[in-house]
Amino acid sequence: MKQNLIQSLWFIFLLFLAFVVPVFGFLPAIYLWTTMKKVPDLAAMRGWTMGALVVQGCYLLALVLIFLLFVPA
Repeated sequence: MKQNLIQSLWFIFLLFLAFVVPVFGFLPAIYLWTTMKKVPDLAAMRGWTMGALVVQGCYLLALVLIFLLFVPA
């Protein structure tokens, strides 16, 4: 299946959101992860998508630690 330019730009935009937007970036990262199985052209983005999921996990962990350690009880 051949991708058009709009679809390619959309996937790049979603990957950008998955890396940059804390916590809410999980949604584009998970969408890209599930779409990769259906669209063989996205196999090259597999490492980037996994990296985005790891970054989002670190954001979430940092947010939880900040909440637990720095918010007065």
